[in-house]
Amino acid sequence: MNWYNQYNQYKTANFGLNKKLIFKLKDGTKIYEVNGNYARDVYTDEYVLGGHHYKSGYEFIPEDEVWMDDCYKDKDDRDADILHEIKERHLMKNKKMEYDPAHDEAAKAEKRLRDKYKKMRENS
Repeated sequence: MNWYNQYNQYKTANFGLNKKLIFKLKDGTKIYEVNGNYARDVYTDEYVLGGHHYKSGYEFIPEDEVWMDDCYKDKDDRDADILHEIKERHLMKNKKMEYDPAHDEAAKAEKRLRDKYKKMRENS
């Protein structure tokens, strides 16, 4: 077993889900950072970077929460993915959109934010 797999097994065994509140939206939705390795080991190996209750296969996430993997090293990267999950969840919950079109719309919003961050870095 390589060191990375050993570390992931250690992290999963010793820290559990380890939910940490990042922030709360005005509508009460809570955005949490979670141990992604634990989510993959316990709930579904399909869990990648983030998710919400309205995505098929992610019903283990409470309806009023968005979970983000704790793997991010870059805050801008994490924030862009948070925006994606919030937008996608909103479209699926409130606009009754199916996953694929909601995901596509969320990806557009995410790209706009990433482009904005890139431009800010280039101008600083």
